[in-house]
Amino acid sequence: MAVVDTENKSDLRQLFQNISPYFTPEESEDVVLSFKQNYGGKFNSLDDCDLLKCFHLLEENGYVSENNLKLIEDFVALKSRGEELIKDAMKNFKASRPVKADPEKKLQGRNDEITKINRKLASKDSAALNLFGSSGLGKTRLAKEVCSQWRGTYYVFDLREAKDMRAIYYNILHSLDLAVPVGYIELKNVVAKVQEKIRELQTKKEGHGVLFMLDNVDRFTAGQRKEGKNLKTAFIQFLEKLLETKEKGSPLKLLLTSRAQLKDSKKVEDFEVKSLKRSFSEKILFPKGMNDVQPHQMDKFLIPPKDLPFF
Repeated sequence: MAVVDTENKSDLRQLFQNISPYFTPEESEDVVLSFKQNYGGKFNSLDDCDLLKCFHLLEENGYVSENNLKLIEDFVALKSRGEELIKDAMKNFKASRPVKADPEKKLQGRNDEITKINRKLASKDSAALNLFGSSGLGKTRLAKEVCSQWRGTYYVFDLREAKDMRAIYYNILHSLDLAVPVGYIELKNVVAKVQEKIRELQTKKEGHGVLFMLDNVDRFTAGQRKEGKNLKTAFIQFLEKLLETKEKGSPLKLLLTSRAQLKDSKKVEDFEVKSLKRSFSEKILFPKGMNDVQPHQMDKFLIPPKDLPFF
């Protein structure tokens, strides 16, 4: 049996009660009609000026909550001449609330993958993981969630715009506040500088390792044609040099995101990211209370054509 937090619910409804008078009858009607047109369903049963009940429906159907008032802030408030008064009331409401984790911002449906990835990265036998899979699966979001749980220091490098190894060297050196050589950049010099910085960071974090997230490395993992194969070879060589250590277990861990596997490297393990289970997809795409969507309509969103991600 679900337990309803009546105290929080009454506080939120008190906010609705406080801001409703800032709308004229004409403004209230404009808001209610907008929701009737956009949401239909239960909203169609509202009287045209019943703004307070409209707020209650938004809450009951999950469109607004204690942690998420953006719909009212960014849309509803703009329709009132008392916009600033409404925003002040909402600001005071937020300030009066205890800070809580927002369940709507948690990564849904990936707990098993996160646990497996964390275990592999924590192991001395695994130094690098390549999260691969089709576009739109959430590889980057998954990798960033893993980074947020990392106990040591982590860096995120977006290599979407990088076209050659020099661009990768520059990106990493610059992000680590290391001097970037002018002209030709030699691999061993870059690796030496980065490894020295990693040892320094590890010391500050009392032995916890350093994690590099290399995002969107598709250009360097595709290996198509001669130029692509040479680029892939140089990229793998760079990764393996970074991970070289005399002791068992490198202080550096690598987390890559790519559409392709990286089978040619002995030090990089491929980890396939698959589509979310249907139950999680339904929760994300169709909030609680959205009962007007028919099964065949859901299928169009949840089962996109092969190799054509919806997002």
